[in-house]
Amino acid sequence: QVDAALGALSTVGMLPAWTLNNHDTQRSVTRFGRADIAEIGGFHEGIFRVSDAPVDVSLGKMLARAATLFMLALPGCVYLYAGEELGLPEVLDIPTAARQDPVFLNSDGESLGRDGCRVPIPWAGEATYSYGFSNETAKPWLPQPSGWGAFAVETQQGMTGSTLELYRDAGQIRRDSSDFMEAELVWLESGDQNVLCFQRGNTIVVMNLGPSDFAVPPQWPAVELLLSSEVKANDTSVLLGIASFSAAWLKLT
Repeated sequence: QVDAALGALSTVGMLPAWTLNNHDTQRSVTRFGRADIAEIGGFHEGIFRVSDAPVDVSLGKMLARAATLFMLALPGCVYLYAGEELGLPEVLDIPTAARQDPVFLNSDGESLGRDGCRVPIPWAGEATYSYGFSNETAKPWLPQPSGWGAFAVETQQGMTGSTLELYRDAGQIRRDSSDFMEAELVWLESGDQNVLCFQRGNTIVVMNLGPSDFAVPPQWPAVELLLSSEVKANDTSVLLGIASFSAAWLKLT
């Protein structure tokens, strides 16, 4: 699909726009963690249908972070949906009386609709009214779940390994590197069907969607770790391997 998009638009001198989230789908943290992810179909009958399928939020978070690094390294522009930089999951348990999306109302509750990804963003911690989104005279239009403060900007600010800081670091590297602005995409062979790799200039991008760590092939040139969605080693200056369900940006040395 990446090649198809790049190829089709190159004929008219354009580049694709990429996105993982928007207000018409479940947030990627929840979507990628759903046990029935391989079974879901289209808009009404698929992602928003009422389902008892369990959601592994921890796995979904890892996959969403990995997909983000992969996407941010692709040629073209990127659209981020408000709150994904905080790693927000979909709010699935909004009370029926509080739901407002016509998709939910017009389906007699058979489709959850889009309210779950539209819950107001948390800015401050647990003790703050509406988690800093509004003051006490302006009640949010959708209820925020308890524990929402754990995702708040205030909570994640400056926290090593937080999703907010991962997005900030990735954005800074992406802005500063000519590789992400100018270099063409060249696919690399990983030798593992669960691992996608490509190179842009002096940067190699690896996404490991398998359950085991991925060791950099010995035939690859020497690399250093620029950024990883999941850091396992204490020393990140030398790459030892790409963790399972993660992505990394590597720099040729």
